[in-house]
Amino acid sequence: MRGEKRKSGSKVSYPEKRIDDTDLNYFNDKIGSLMETDFPLHHKFEEIKSYVGAKDIEKIKLCKLLYCTEYKKEVFLQLGIIIESMLNSIIEVYETENWKTPSSFNNPTAQERNFKDFKNKKSLNDKASYIDSHNIFNDQSTSENVKLKIQSMRNLRNYGGHAKNNNDFLESIMLDNVDDEIEQVFNLIRNIKTAKEILISSPPELISTTENP
Repeated sequence: MRGEKRKSGSKVSYPEKRIDDTDLNYFNDKIGSLMETDFPLHHKFEEIKSYVGAKDIEKIKLCKLLYCTEYKKEVFLQLGIIIESMLNSIIEVYETENWKTPSSFNNPTAQERNFKDFKNKKSLNDKASYIDSHNIFNDQSTSENVKLKIQSMRNLRNYGGHAKNNNDFLESIMLDNVDDEIEQVFNLIRNIKTAKEILISSPPELISTTENP
């Protein structure tokens, strides 16, 4: 048997089966009524997509939705996760290429242990300090600059991925200068991408196979 004919303007053959939820309808109406002045950073969000990996493009899309529905604290949570992912990817290059960090780790076992802690345990703020103290970008000025930029952004520092007691932060701290800081985060993303490319083109020393663990 042929099913019921789809009614004009409906997306399914049985419009009575569509979800009718007050909260979802509210967000749908809000997004549908957006003006350009409600989303002044729209073009900035579009531009930054070309600087992140494929999986992080989905997070940028989510950030747009969060921004437009006034969940701006959660925007910084997602941006923090993107920054963490970018920093972790630099450590992964060290592991893949068997590089030695420029500043201190001559012991491959110690470096491996610290890399694991970096990726799995350290907060975004801790990662920033580590990047600088161990000169991960193989250029002290760049490493310090990345650290200072991360630690100077209050919203990113407070709400970024792996922040302790994240829910407490989200509930207790008011956002300010949101648009300015989002643009600063976007600039940081560009800087990290460029610094990683320079690092790969001028890598640090290889770990010697004769070093003792």
